[in-house]
Amino acid sequence: MSEERFKKFIGYKLKDGKWTLPSERMKQYQTAVGDTRPEYMSKNPISSPAFTCVLVLEARKQHVKDVPGLNIDYTKVLHATQAYEFFKPLKAGAEIVTKNYISDIYIKREKLWIETTIDCYDGDDLCVKVINKIVVRKGGF
Repeated sequence: MSEERFKKFIGYKLKDGKWTLPSERMKQYQTAVGDTRPEYMSKNPISSPAFTCVLVLEARKQHVKDVPGLNIDYTKVLHATQAYEFFKPLKAGAEIVTKNYISDIYIKREKLWIETTIDCYDGDDLCVKVINKIVVRKGGF
Protein backbone atom coordinates (compact mmCIF):
# COMPACT_ATOMS: atom_id res chain seq x y z
CA MET A 1 0.00 0.00 0.00
CA SER A 2 1.42 3.36 -1.01
CA GLU A 3 1.57 5.98 1.69
CA GLU A 4 1.50 8.73 -0.95
CA ARG A 5 -2.31 8.71 -0.94
CA PHE A 6 -2.25 9.59 2.76
CA LYS A 7 0.28 12.44 2.64
CA LYS A 8 -2.42 14.92 1.55
CA PHE A 9 -3.94 14.65 5.04
CA ILE A 10 -0.89 16.11 6.79
CA GLY A 11 -1.92 19.53 8.08
CA TYR A 12 -5.64 18.71 8.00
CA LYS A 13 -7.30 20.79 10.71
CA LEU A 14 -9.68 19.07 13.07
CA LYS A 15 -12.24 21.08 15.03
CA ASP A 16 -10.84 23.72 17.41
CA GLY A 17 -12.02 23.76 21.01
CA LYS A 18 -12.48 26.51 23.58
CA TRP A 19 -12.65 26.17 27.36
CA THR A 20 -12.55 28.39 30.41
CA LEU A 21 -10.57 26.85 33.26
CA PRO A 22 -12.83 26.75 36.34
CA SER A 23 -10.95 27.48 39.57
CA GLU A 24 -13.16 25.35 41.83
CA ARG A 25 -13.08 22.38 39.50
CA MET A 26 -9.29 22.57 39.34
CA LYS A 27 -9.13 22.52 43.14
CA GLN A 28 -11.61 19.65 43.38
CA TYR A 29 -9.50 17.62 41.00
CA GLN A 30 -6.31 18.32 42.96
CA THR A 31 -8.02 17.31 46.21
CA ALA A 32 -9.31 14.10 44.61
CA VAL A 33 -5.84 13.07 43.43
CA GLY A 34 -4.18 14.11 46.70
CA ASP A 35 -1.93 16.82 45.25
CA THR A 36 -2.83 19.95 47.21
CA ARG A 37 0.28 22.03 46.72
CA PRO A 38 -0.36 25.74 47.33
CA GLU A 39 0.03 26.75 43.67
CA TYR A 40 -2.86 24.39 42.79
CA MET A 41 -5.11 25.41 45.70
CA SER A 42 -4.67 29.19 45.93
CA LYS A 43 -7.35 31.79 45.18
CA ASN A 44 -6.03 31.98 41.58
CA PRO A 45 -4.52 28.53 41.02
CA ILE A 46 -2.49 27.28 38.11
CA SER A 47 -3.34 24.00 36.44
CA SER A 48 -1.28 21.00 37.40
CA PRO A 49 0.09 18.91 34.53
CA ALA A 50 -2.36 16.16 35.52
CA PHE A 51 -5.39 18.49 35.31
CA THR A 52 -4.10 19.82 31.99
CA CYS A 53 -4.13 16.25 30.66
CA VAL A 54 -7.80 15.95 31.65
CA LEU A 55 -8.58 19.17 29.76
CA VAL A 56 -6.83 17.85 26.67
CA LEU A 57 -8.94 14.67 26.73
CA GLU A 58 -11.86 16.79 25.58
CA ALA A 59 -9.85 18.11 22.64
CA ARG A 60 -8.85 14.56 21.71
CA LYS A 61 -12.48 13.75 21.00
CA GLN A 62 -11.98 15.35 17.60
CA HIS A 63 -11.25 12.10 15.84
CA VAL A 64 -9.54 11.46 12.56
CA LYS A 65 -12.49 9.18 11.72
CA ASP A 66 -14.33 12.35 10.71
CA VAL A 67 -11.73 13.34 8.09
CA PRO A 68 -13.37 13.12 4.65
CA GLY A 69 -11.59 10.65 2.37
CA LEU A 70 -9.36 9.10 5.04
CA ASN A 71 -11.69 6.08 5.32
CA ILE A 72 -10.26 4.05 8.19
CA ASP A 73 -11.94 1.19 10.01
CA TYR A 74 -12.06 2.22 13.68
CA THR A 75 -12.39 -1.40 14.78
CA LYS A 76 -8.74 -1.77 13.73
CA VAL A 77 -7.39 1.34 15.51
CA LEU A 78 -5.04 1.18 18.48
CA HIS A 79 -3.78 4.03 20.66
CA ALA A 80 0.01 4.06 20.33
CA THR A 81 1.56 6.99 22.21
CA GLN A 82 0.98 10.44 23.59
CA ALA A 83 3.47 13.04 24.77
CA TYR A 84 3.05 16.42 26.44
CA GLU A 85 5.27 19.46 26.25
CA PHE A 86 4.54 22.22 28.76
CA PHE A 87 5.63 25.79 27.99
CA LYS A 88 3.57 27.86 30.42
CA PRO A 89 1.15 27.00 33.24
CA LEU A 90 -2.55 27.38 32.53
CA LYS A 91 -4.28 29.72 35.00
CA ALA A 92 -7.76 29.54 36.49
CA GLY A 93 -10.21 31.65 34.51
CA ALA A 94 -8.09 31.52 31.35
CA GLU A 95 -9.88 30.98 28.05
CA ILE A 96 -7.98 28.12 26.46
CA VAL A 97 -8.22 27.50 22.73
CA THR A 98 -7.09 24.17 21.35
CA LYS A 99 -6.00 23.71 17.75
CA ASN A 100 -6.00 20.09 16.65
CA TYR A 101 -4.50 18.84 13.38
CA ILE A 102 -2.91 15.85 11.65
CA SER A 103 0.82 16.42 11.93
CA ASP A 104 2.13 13.24 10.29
CA ILE A 105 0.87 10.10 8.60
CA TYR A 106 2.91 7.17 7.31
CA ILE A 107 2.98 3.41 6.80
CA LYS A 108 5.38 1.28 8.84
CA ARG A 109 5.33 -2.52 9.13
CA GLU A 110 2.07 -2.72 7.16
CA LYS A 111 0.30 -0.40 9.61
CA LEU A 112 -0.93 3.15 9.08
CA TRP A 113 0.43 5.54 11.73
CA ILE A 114 -1.48 8.79 12.25
CA GLU A 115 0.00 11.52 14.44
CA THR A 116 -2.18 14.37 15.65
CA THR A 117 -1.04 17.47 17.48
CA ILE A 118 -3.10 19.56 19.87
CA ASP A 119 -1.77 23.04 20.61
CA CYS A 120 -3.30 24.71 23.68
CA TYR A 121 -3.26 28.52 23.68
CA ASP A 122 -3.98 31.12 26.32
CA GLY A 123 -4.42 34.15 24.07
CA ASP A 124 -1.41 34.16 21.75
CA ASP A 125 0.73 32.10 24.12
CA LEU A 126 1.30 28.43 23.35
CA CYS A 127 1.04 26.74 26.75
CA VAL A 128 0.88 23.03 26.02
CA LYS A 129 1.58 20.84 22.98
CA VAL A 130 0.20 17.30 22.92
CA ILE A 131 1.25 14.73 20.33
CA ASN A 132 -0.86 11.58 19.95
CA LYS A 133 -0.24 8.61 17.68
CA ILE A 134 -2.72 5.96 16.67
CA VAL A 135 -2.10 2.85 14.61
CA VAL A 136 -4.50 1.37 12.09
CA ARG A 137 -3.90 -2.34 11.70
CA LYS A 138 -3.65 -4.05 8.32
CA GLY A 139 -7.04 -4.24 6.64
CA GLY A 140 -8.28 -1.05 8.32
CA PHE A 141 -7.12 1.44 5.70
